[in-house]
Amino acid sequence: MRAKAKPSIVLRAGLVAGILAFAASAAAADWVEPTFNPPVGSRWIIQRDLAEQTDDNGTLSASTLKITSLLTIEAKTADGFRVTYARTASSYEGDPEDAATSRPVLAALQGLVYRVVTDAAGKPLRVENLDEVIATQKKMVEALAAAGKDPQIQAAIVKSLGDMAGVDAARAAELYLDELPNLAVGQNTGLKIGEVRRSAPTQHNMFGLSAFLKTTTLSIASVDAASGEVHLTLDEITDPDSMRAMLVGLYEKTRDSDPAEADRNINQVKSMALSQETRTEFDVVDGMTRRTRSLSTTSRDLAGNKFVDTTRTSVSVSPAP
Repeated sequence: MRAKAKPSIVLRAGLVAGILAFAASAAAADWVEPTFNPPVGSRWIIQRDLAEQTDDNGTLSASTLKITSLLTIEAKTADGFRVTYARTASSYEGDPEDAATSRPVLAALQGLVYRVVTDAAGKPLRVENLDEVIATQKKMVEALAAAGKDPQIQAAIVKSLGDMAGVDAARAAELYLDELPNLAVGQNTGLKIGEVRRSAPTQHNMFGLSAFLKTTTLSIASVDAASGEVHLTLDEITDPDSMRAMLVGLYEKTRDSDPAEADRNINQVKSMALSQETRTEFDVVDGMTRRTRSLSTTSRDLAGNKFVDTTRTSVSVSPAP
């Protein structure tokens, strides 16, 4: 009688691969996302470093903005948290003229304590001390206008002061808290392993100009059940027409000081090819975003004259000593 043939190496390898795939699938099905639940009274240092490089038709320039902030978890509510947020240090390095403009702007916001209500994921919902925040933001804009040298831009900034008065508590939470809203993107996502979430949010600005429209894709890159770490990826593409509308709105604000120049700039904007893409990676530990890294590229092209702005942002969140 002939002996039974032993399974081939290829067959054995296939069986092993199948078993591993099944085990991975079972682990993915069993995995549960850790929830955002920092202890009441805990204090967190948020360090944001932003490095920007601009290529203006072959002329290169670079700058670095650093902001250190303190986030304190004041209380837990039925629907989320009460927190305070304040910048504790900031610096700007780059073109000397830009640096001179930035110093009074950064100084105006230093030490302002925002009192914020968040949802269960830590996303800011509203600023409770809105009057104090708006008053400080107006001082910042006035400092920016005073430091500027372009009369048209100065006029646009001053006109925007009136628009800021209409910012409500919810919009202030979206606009004035630096990286805090973005950190919440990685928390309590509800995503399953292998799931991809697509959305089309809007991004507002503090000067009452048209909002950017975006398409976003959020997914889990990897998980480590043992350590509690989750790594996510967020891709964002900005709608060019919404970018164009924002720029047109900016130049409309300069019409009172120089109508002809405003019309010239608006006509150029309408002819521009515009694009903006951003990829952000999130490292989430025990339900709290602890690190993000993002790369954003914005380009404008008008009749072969190209402007490309590349921004790399890194954010870390660590317990305060």
